[in-house]
Amino acid sequence: MLSFQRPSLHDFGEGLDFDQINCQGNAYINADPVRFYVTQPAEFAPDGTVRVAPTFDATTLTVRSHWADSVQQCTNQTLTIPALATEVGPNLRTLFTPPFSVIEGSVSPAPLPANNPKYVVGLLLVLSVIGLAMLRRG
Repeated sequence: MLSFQRPSLHDFGEGLDFDQINCQGNAYINADPVRFYVTQPAEFAPDGTVRVAPTFDATTLTVRSHWADSVQQCTNQTLTIPALATEVGPNLRTLFTPPFSVIEGSVSPAPLPANNPKYVVGLLLVLSVIGLAMLRRG
């Protein structure tokens, strides 16, 4: 899972869950692994888009597939999870030429208004463009 904080973006590798098979449909973040995080939950989708959960308000949902970005694999599985809905952020594959990988790094941006998902998504886009995530060819 990507974890958004004001000063940085971290990939925790939790993955996304989908309401349809083959990692299609609406994308969700499982709230169980992020329950105690104080950062904004975010994750890479199969197409390279960053998906951001704007709130920690989970809904119990039956999902049909799981995308593990750490191994770039979709698994069809039916599970009931506490699901965080996600919004679309920037697509890193359109911003950077594949192959690339995200490695640890950070930039200290200006403070952003608290609890405003539009600013969070905008900041993710800006920070990814200026090199928040240090990229290297894989």
